[in-house]
Parts: sequence; C-alpha cells; structure tokens
Amino acid sequence: MIIRKTMTTILATFISMTILSIFIFGEIGADLFQVVLFSSMVFSPFILFYGVPVTFFSDFVTKRFSGARRVLLAMVIHVLFGIIFAFLFTLLGDPSEGEFLVMFFVGATTVAFFFGAIDEIL
Repeated sequence: MIIRKTMTTILATFISMTILSIFIFGEIGADLFQVVLFSSMVFSPFILFYGVPVTFFSDFVTKRFSGARRVLLAMVIHVLFGIIFAFLFTLLGDPSEGEFLVMFFVGATTVAFFFGAIDEIL
C-alpha cells in the first residue's frame, strides 16, 4: 500500500507538472524538462503531505462501494480536496494578484485530478 501511494505521488507529480508546464506556462522544447524537474521538486512535498492523507481518506470512504460508483466518488473526493487546498492557500495570498490565484487554483485542481486518476489506475 505504501509503495503504491509513493508511486502514485511520483507519477502524479511528474505528469501533472508536465501538463501544467505545457498548457499554462507554454514550455515546450529543451526547457520543459528543467521546468518540470524544478516544479516537481518544489510542489512534491505539498503533494506528498496533503495528497497521501487525502487518498487514504478516499480509500476509507469508498471501500464499501464498487465499480464505477467507487471510482467516481474517489475522483470527486480528490478534486474536492484539491479545491479546498487551493482555497485555503489563496487565503494567505494577496487578492490583488488574481491571475496568480487562478493559476494556483487550476494547478491544485489538476494535480488532485491526476493524483486521484493514477491512484485508481494503480
């Protein structure tokens, strides 16, 4: 179980940082690997210490369900907690920096989605 969660964290971090780097920051080419590597190192502690407890909670809540219902509920829990994290983190920020807050919200929700999807696949 711990090995699966560790693999989920590594894969979700790498995949979501790659997607965000390409679509939000527009990084394509030689700099993409450096941006993904740097952003993965910066955000992986947040993903590890917030995402792993959320996935354990999701497993606990959805254990009595099966099939598509369980997968859908697990994804809703992951994305909901991603939105909650983004909301709580943006409370610490400056409201005048709206563009940064929107990018952080999109980023946190994207990471939560990929974390939930990869956790279900593994």
